[in-house]
Amino acid sequence: MSDLSDLRSGAGTPGTGPVVLPLAAGRLHLRAQAPTVDPELQGVATTIVGHVLGPAAAPCVALVGDSLELDVLASALAAALGRLPETHPRVPWGVLATSAGQKEATTVQQVVADAGGAVVVCYDLHRGDFQVADVLRETCERHGAGLVLVETSTGWSTVVGAELHQLLPVETAVVRVPGATGGSALERALGDYARRLAEFHGVPVPDAVVRAAADHRSSLPEPPVRLLPGRHLDRLLAGRARLRYWVAQQVVGASRDRPAHVDDLTERLRTVVVGQDAAVTAVSRHVRLGLAGLRLRADRPSTAVLLTGSTGTGKTLLATTLAQTLHVPLLRVDLAAYTEPHQIATLLGSPPGYVGSRDQENWLTTRIAANSGAVLLLDELDKATPALWAPLLMELLGAGTLTDQQGRTVDCRHLHVLLTANTGARDLTRAPAGFGQRTAADDTDRAVATVRALLPDELFNRLDEVVVLRPIDGPTAARLLDTAWVELVARLAPLGYRVRATEAARRQLVTLSVRPEDGARRLHRTLERLVLGPVVDAPPGDYVVVRAGGGVRVRRDTAADARRPR
Repeated sequence: MSDLSDLRSGAGTPGTGPVVLPLAAGRLHLRAQAPTVDPELQGVATTIVGHVLGPAAAPCVALVGDSLELDVLASALAAALGRLPETHPRVPWGVLATSAGQKEATTVQQVVADAGGAVVVCYDLHRGDFQVADVLRETCERHGAGLVLVETSTGWSTVVGAELHQLLPVETAVVRVPGATGGSALERALGDYARRLAEFHGVPVPDAVVRAAADHRSSLPEPPVRLLPGRHLDRLLAGRARLRYWVAQQVVGASRDRPAHVDDLTERLRTVVVGQDAAVTAVSRHVRLGLAGLRLRADRPSTAVLLTGSTGTGKTLLATTLAQTLHVPLLRVDLAAYTEPHQIATLLGSPPGYVGSRDQENWLTTRIAANSGAVLLLDELDKATPALWAPLLMELLGAGTLTDQQGRTVDCRHLHVLLTANTGARDLTRAPAGFGQRTAADDTDRAVATVRALLPDELFNRLDEVVVLRPIDGPTAARLLDTAWVELVARLAPLGYRVRATEAARRQLVTLSVRPEDGARRLHRTLERLVLGPVVDAPPGDYVVVRAGGGVRVRRDTAADARRPR
């Protein structure tokens, strides 16, 4: 590296374009003015340079969005160096962008030494390790070089209380760097979201709208929500909100003289969730209101519905099918596993310094941050301790946010929150008392009243609706049998079994399967016990299920054997 001194007076002088010198230690961005750098990014770069080269020089942590490449930041820092006056006590040659591991750390040290400290090291911390960062800190301090540790916001929240806390001096500055704009991963992510919006609403979204949504200075109308600027995730959420608001305007504008309908979504859900038409219609309506941006309160999730009813009526299936239909992830939390208040550490993490404080991958806040428009299924609410779910739901449904044990808050306003409970199920299946007639509406009202007794008033009133799923009756069981029979035949065919059932056998299977408190799962168990079990004990071939007394029996289908060519 003895030729670095020759390069200092050559390429990379102020006023020229950006010059990058490939080195074994990384890429040296020689100082230069780069007018193409994003003004917002350039302003932050100037702030960083002031921290690492100022009178109280110290390392600086740059928190970046996931889409911002190291070389983009290094180029902006090099441009900021190019504007330093020649009278500066030590004008660096440029910025060494590196993600060196332990093997390459020695090479980086040599570059800093050969440059006489006149270089700023921009180290990609989340691709390297803490040992290298510690070596670079000591090297830069010894030679008077600047050090910028680059980390994502997510990574910083994981390590701020651990290694970096011990590694860096107290005067270390933390600067948030804006993410990349149009043409970046942000625009590609928004383009994918726009395609899903267009498919769902039948409203084409022009490319110009996507580019404008990716640009925080766009002329698109602002949605009626306030989003935090800066981080890549916030920019993605802001862009998605702008796209959704733009599409909502087109949908409302095209149908201003008629109410927003839910036919498409409803029909898609009905094909899977059988026999729960009223519940499906109610959930669909609330989801469409949220997607169209027609909620009167912006500081809450897009949808917040509690599904209640007997086991096996389709509550979890409805949430799963909704996520598949909307083409969004399903985030499922089995609240039945949370029976003690201290188990909140599993859900929302531990405070800094405690066991598990760095294992954030499965925290609910982390999962929501990565899937902002998902369906969040909080299953079996009534089986968890209220000491856990009450404060969680108060924030989630009341403020549209969720805060973990390390103080990190995520935006939940784009979530479709579905809660499930069996509370009130007995009101739907209990035999009537006295001589009066009991209607389905009466049963539903009693079930809702039971749910209301479970929840505090301030929490109950934050729900869009309590949707009651009816117990499985005879007609519903017959439709479920038809669906299950198709699956049964498809599973047996590759094994060489061909099975049919007589009409009398089908009616008997329905009769044996209908018990309101058991739901659809009883039907599946009945088919496995009375049909699949006997079939797999026999050799491959043709079989028929017939009624036999109070049950059914599987026997060889001689009629099919006779029709089969020999």
